[in-house]
Amino acid sequence: MRRRDLLIAAGLLVAGFAAPVSAQPGTIAVENAWAPPTPGASKTAAVYFTVINRGGTPARIVGAATPAAEHADMHTTIRDGDIMRMRRVVSVEIPAGGKAVFAPNGFHVMLTGLKAPLKMGDKLQVTLKFAEAGDVPVVVTVRR
Repeated sequence: MRRRDLLIAAGLLVAGFAAPVSAQPGTIAVENAWAPPTPGASKTAAVYFTVINRGGTPARIVGAATPAAEHADMHTTIRDGDIMRMRRVVSVEIPAGGKAVFAPNGFHVMLTGLKAPLKMGDKLQVTLKFAEAGDVPVVVTVRR
């Protein structure tokens, strides 16, 4: 084998190992995505949804993004004595064949720096970022 052919083969081998691992198409589903309307000129909102992992391996949400706000971060709500506190989380695991529920007083995606108030019936685009499945676009409906 010529040197050039060896270099090409080595490059393809390295590229193969560097490729991201992804879940099979259709193994991740996001249902019931919603956000409550924002009061007045509020610049923050929470987004709730359920993620279903139909695959045979765990999946992990590692981030979120939206054009509707400057930042979209995952949080959880915890009880600290008599006070409820929000804490940022870097990832949320969804077990194989399981689900993760993002709901009031639990996990949620916190939008900060909203570019416009969220009004009843509005729809906004949020992209959930999965370590294994890549980006999953979600349409969020504003409702109570």
